[in-house]
Amino acid sequence: MTEYCYQLEKYGLFYRNQTDHRHRCLRLLDASWVIGEPDAGLKNHFRQGHIPGALHFDLDKVTPKNKESLINFPLPSGAEFRDALEPYGIDNDTHVVVYDSVHPRNSLRAWYLFRLFGHTSVSVLDGGLGQWQAEGNPVTNITINPYKQPVLKFDHDLKPFQIKFNSDLLVEFEEMEDIAKTQSAQIIDVRVPESFQKAHIPGAINIPFSMLFTSNGTFKSQTELKDMMLNNGLHLNKRIVAYCNGGLMACGLVVAGSLAGADSLAMYNGSWFEWSRRRLNSTEDTGGEKCCNSK
Repeated sequence: MTEYCYQLEKYGLFYRNQTDHRHRCLRLLDASWVIGEPDAGLKNHFRQGHIPGALHFDLDKVTPKNKESLINFPLPSGAEFRDALEPYGIDNDTHVVVYDSVHPRNSLRAWYLFRLFGHTSVSVLDGGLGQWQAEGNPVTNITINPYKQPVLKFDHDLKPFQIKFNSDLLVEFEEMEDIAKTQSAQIIDVRVPESFQKAHIPGAINIPFSMLFTSNGTFKSQTELKDMMLNNGLHLNKRIVAYCNGGLMACGLVVAGSLAGADSLAMYNGSWFEWSRRRLNSTEDTGGEKCCNSK
């Protein structure tokens, strides 16, 4: 079974299934990010308190700037992603654990980027910094800037990070148009029901992002996630494509679907931001008949 969520304890790192992987080379990344406020994630969150040993992973550095783009959060090229990782001491043998203290969409986006570029040894810290602190674990404000200071050494020689782009995880606009027309995949809209009911991609089912989590911010159990998806008419052996407003929260559905045992998951990165602009004059499905069944 592939593990996607970590649960950390004071003196060790354990997967959700409690299999001990402490011998693995590991890098803990804090992906706290405030959209539209450069360095705010670093200055106002990471430096105020983070898990000891964590490094701040700046999502701004892997989100290309293009004011003319119809995609709100463009994806980096493979070379851009590899170059951004270089200061962190990460190679293809490193297990990466990501978390954040601002909003879970940030760590989920980071997880997705690693997976997209072929790094399968990546997990999300279940519940983020909030759950870590709620369980009485320590935080620190001692920081290392990986772009200015050398990071901790591993017990093996680092190799160049090899990009292995996983196109199965990504849907672009033209393919999304075809999917909407032919219904060749199951489409999940993770926006809030109010936005979904106003307009959405034809054939989409609404499973709001918030429904993926418990009240303490951790993912619902594998059984709960699986039941929720089945109760909303999804077939876990058929392809699922998720979208949101801009390509961040949809990454959460990819993680949740993985936990639930779905066979094929992808994310439409342009999401509603791109779709609504490129399909402005088209007729979208409306109405709430496909809103989430939370049971």
